[in-house]
Amino acid sequence: MLNREVLLYLVQGAGRRIGKTSAESVEILFKDPGKYAKTQVFNEILKLNAEKGEVIAKYNSDYYVDEAAITKVSVGKGQVVYCGTFLTNENTRLILDNLDRNDPLQSWVDVPKEIEVVKRKSDTGNIYLFLNYMNKPIQVNFREMATDLLSGNKLEGEINFKPYEVILVRK
Repeated sequence: MLNREVLLYLVQGAGRRIGKTSAESVEILFKDPGKYAKTQVFNEILKLNAEKGEVIAKYNSDYYVDEAAITKVSVGKGQVVYCGTFLTNENTRLILDNLDRNDPLQSWVDVPKEIEVVKRKSDTGNIYLFLNYMNKPIQVNFREMATDLLSGNKLEGEINFKPYEVILVRK
Protein backbone atom coordinates (compact mmCIF):
# COMPACT_ATOMS: atom_id res chain seq x y z
CA MET A 1 0.00 0.00 0.00
CA LEU A 2 1.49 3.31 -1.04
CA ASN A 3 0.78 5.74 1.75
CA ARG A 4 1.58 9.43 2.18
CA GLU A 5 4.86 8.84 4.09
CA VAL A 6 6.14 6.38 1.47
CA LEU A 7 5.37 8.79 -1.38
CA LEU A 8 7.10 11.64 0.43
CA TYR A 9 10.13 9.39 1.03
CA LEU A 10 10.27 8.49 -2.68
CA VAL A 11 10.10 12.16 -3.66
CA GLN A 12 12.90 13.07 -1.25
CA GLY A 13 15.07 10.29 -2.65
CA ALA A 14 14.41 11.32 -6.26
CA GLY A 15 15.45 14.88 -5.47
CA ARG A 16 18.81 13.72 -4.12
CA ARG A 17 19.56 11.57 -7.16
CA ILE A 18 18.93 14.32 -9.72
CA GLY A 19 21.74 16.53 -8.49
CA LYS A 20 21.99 20.27 -9.11
CA THR A 21 18.82 22.22 -9.71
CA SER A 22 18.17 25.36 -11.68
CA ALA A 23 18.40 28.69 -9.90
CA GLU A 24 15.01 29.60 -11.39
CA SER A 25 12.23 29.31 -8.84
CA VAL A 26 8.57 29.86 -9.67
CA GLU A 27 5.66 29.98 -7.23
CA ILE A 28 2.48 27.93 -7.68
CA LEU A 29 -0.87 28.45 -5.95
CA PHE A 30 -2.98 25.45 -4.98
CA LYS A 31 -6.73 25.83 -5.38
CA ASP A 32 -7.40 24.05 -2.11
CA PRO A 33 -6.34 25.00 0.56
CA GLY A 34 -5.12 28.21 -1.10
CA LYS A 35 -1.46 27.64 -0.25
CA TYR A 36 1.66 28.53 -2.19
CA ALA A 37 4.66 26.33 -2.98
CA LYS A 38 7.93 26.96 -4.80
CA THR A 39 8.96 24.93 -7.83
CA GLN A 40 12.30 24.62 -9.58
CA VAL A 41 14.23 22.79 -12.30
CA PHE A 42 11.53 22.89 -14.96
CA ASN A 43 8.06 24.38 -15.42
CA GLU A 44 5.65 23.30 -18.10
CA ILE A 45 2.36 25.01 -18.98
CA LEU A 46 -0.45 22.43 -19.07
CA LYS A 47 -3.62 22.51 -21.15
CA LEU A 48 -6.53 20.52 -19.76
CA ASN A 49 -8.28 18.55 -22.53
CA ALA A 50 -10.61 16.32 -20.52
CA GLU A 51 -14.16 17.37 -19.63
CA LYS A 52 -13.86 15.91 -16.14
CA GLY A 53 -10.44 17.41 -15.53
CA GLU A 54 -9.55 19.99 -12.94
CA VAL A 55 -6.67 22.37 -12.40
CA ILE A 56 -5.43 21.94 -8.81
CA ALA A 57 -2.50 24.38 -8.99
CA LYS A 58 -1.60 27.38 -11.14
CA TYR A 59 1.63 29.28 -11.56
CA ASN A 60 1.68 32.53 -9.63
CA SER A 61 4.70 34.33 -11.05
CA ASP A 62 6.70 35.09 -14.18
CA TYR A 63 5.15 34.68 -17.61
CA TYR A 64 3.44 31.52 -16.32
CA VAL A 65 0.91 33.51 -14.20
CA ASP A 66 -2.52 31.82 -14.06
CA GLU A 67 -1.42 28.92 -16.28
CA ALA A 68 -2.07 25.34 -15.12
CA ALA A 69 0.85 23.77 -13.24
CA ILE A 70 -0.84 20.61 -11.88
CA THR A 71 -4.03 18.96 -13.12
CA LYS A 72 -6.10 15.90 -12.24
CA VAL A 73 -8.55 13.87 -14.30
CA SER A 74 -10.96 11.16 -13.12
CA VAL A 75 -10.43 7.92 -15.04
CA GLY A 76 -12.49 4.86 -14.18
CA LYS A 77 -12.30 4.37 -10.43
CA GLY A 78 -9.15 6.45 -10.04
CA GLN A 79 -7.47 9.74 -10.81
CA VAL A 80 -4.57 10.73 -13.04
CA VAL A 81 -2.45 13.63 -11.84
CA TYR A 82 -0.13 15.45 -14.22
CA CYS A 83 2.56 17.70 -12.79
CA GLY A 84 4.09 20.24 -15.10
CA THR A 85 6.79 20.98 -12.58
CA PHE A 86 9.44 19.33 -10.46
CA LEU A 87 8.10 17.58 -7.34
CA THR A 88 9.30 18.98 -4.04
CA ASN A 89 8.34 17.85 -0.53
CA GLU A 90 6.16 20.92 -0.12
CA ASN A 91 4.21 20.68 -3.37
CA THR A 92 3.86 16.89 -3.04
CA ARG A 93 2.15 17.34 0.34
CA LEU A 94 -0.21 19.89 -1.21
CA ILE A 95 -0.95 17.61 -4.18
CA LEU A 96 -1.89 14.80 -1.80
CA ASP A 97 -4.12 17.19 0.16
CA ASN A 98 -5.97 17.93 -3.11
CA LEU A 99 -6.62 14.32 -4.12
CA ASP A 100 -9.45 13.61 -1.68
CA ARG A 101 -7.73 10.43 -0.58
CA ASN A 102 -8.53 9.02 2.82
CA ASP A 103 -6.13 6.79 4.68
CA PRO A 104 -7.92 3.41 4.90
CA LEU A 105 -6.17 2.66 8.20
CA GLN A 106 -7.01 5.87 10.08
CA SER A 107 -10.37 4.64 11.36
CA TRP A 108 -8.93 1.68 13.29
CA VAL A 109 -5.15 1.98 13.77
CA ASP A 110 -2.46 4.67 14.15
CA VAL A 111 0.63 3.58 12.23
CA PRO A 112 3.92 5.47 12.58
CA LYS A 113 6.04 6.02 9.46
CA GLU A 114 8.55 3.37 10.56
CA ILE A 115 5.96 0.61 10.02
CA GLU A 116 5.01 -0.47 6.52
CA VAL A 117 1.48 -1.78 6.01
CA VAL A 118 0.56 -3.87 2.98
CA LYS A 119 -3.08 -4.68 2.25
CA ARG A 120 -4.09 -7.90 0.52
CA LYS A 121 -7.64 -8.95 -0.37
CA SER A 122 -8.89 -12.50 0.08
CA ASP A 123 -12.24 -14.26 -0.22
CA THR A 124 -12.65 -13.92 3.55
CA GLY A 125 -11.78 -10.22 3.84
CA ASN A 126 -8.77 -7.96 3.91
CA ILE A 127 -5.44 -9.03 5.34
CA TYR A 128 -2.95 -6.39 6.48
CA LEU A 129 0.77 -7.13 6.86
CA PHE A 130 2.46 -4.85 9.39
CA LEU A 131 6.24 -4.84 8.92
CA ASN A 132 8.69 -3.25 11.35
CA TYR A 133 11.91 -2.69 9.38
CA MET A 134 13.61 -0.98 12.32
CA ASN A 135 16.20 -2.46 14.69
CA LYS A 136 14.18 -1.18 17.63
CA PRO A 137 10.67 -1.60 19.05
CA ILE A 138 8.02 0.61 17.44
CA GLN A 139 4.65 1.38 19.03
CA VAL A 140 1.39 1.04 17.07
CA ASN A 141 -1.98 2.09 18.48
CA PHE A 142 -4.89 -0.21 17.60
CA ARG A 143 -8.08 1.81 18.23
CA GLU A 144 -10.22 -1.20 17.34
CA MET A 145 -9.48 -4.76 18.41
CA ALA A 146 -7.77 -6.90 15.79
CA THR A 147 -6.19 -10.37 15.83
CA ASP A 148 -2.65 -11.29 14.84
CA LEU A 149 -3.19 -14.24 12.50
CA LEU A 150 0.30 -15.64 13.16
CA SER A 151 0.16 -15.75 16.97
CA GLY A 152 -3.57 -15.54 17.67
CA ASN A 153 -2.92 -12.59 20.04
CA LYS A 154 -5.54 -9.88 20.39
CA LEU A 155 -4.26 -6.43 19.39
CA GLU A 156 -5.86 -3.46 21.12
CA GLY A 157 -4.43 -0.19 22.37
CA GLU A 158 -0.67 0.47 22.33
CA ILE A 159 1.25 -2.52 20.96
CA ASN A 160 5.06 -2.66 20.81
CA PHE A 161 6.32 -4.25 17.62
CA LYS A 162 9.64 -6.01 18.20
CA PRO A 163 12.56 -5.17 15.91
CA TYR A 164 11.88 -6.62 12.42
CA GLU A 165 8.56 -8.11 13.57
CA VAL A 166 5.83 -8.98 11.07
CA ILE A 167 2.17 -9.17 12.12
CA LEU A 168 -0.73 -10.26 9.91
CA VAL A 169 -4.18 -8.86 10.70
CA ARG A 170 -7.53 -9.77 9.15
CA LYS A 171 -9.90 -6.82 9.03
